[in-house]
Amino acid sequence: MNKIVLALAGFVALSMQSLTVYDIGTYLGAFNKGVALGFQDDPTDDGTDCYLAAVGTSAHIQTIFDSDQYTDGTFNTAEMISMAQIA
Repeated sequence: MNKIVLALAGFVALSMQSLTVYDIGTYLGAFNKGVALGFQDDPTDDGTDCYLAAVGTSAHIQTIFDSDQYTDGTFNTAEMISMAQIA
């Protein structure tokens, strides 16, 4: 639970600065991992199946917010939905 609060506090602090879309994907991925740790019996155990799955999901979230992963380097809804389904 503490990691979730810290992740949110970090996001709020950084949102005061200029963020790129890629940065948002990075922070959402970190938030996802923090939530996975927060729901475990031992929040310090980063070797569980839940946490490892969250790491993979976080990588997919980062891909969604990376414009280089899109056709012609521009975001479009169809590709974003496709990447979200994979995540």
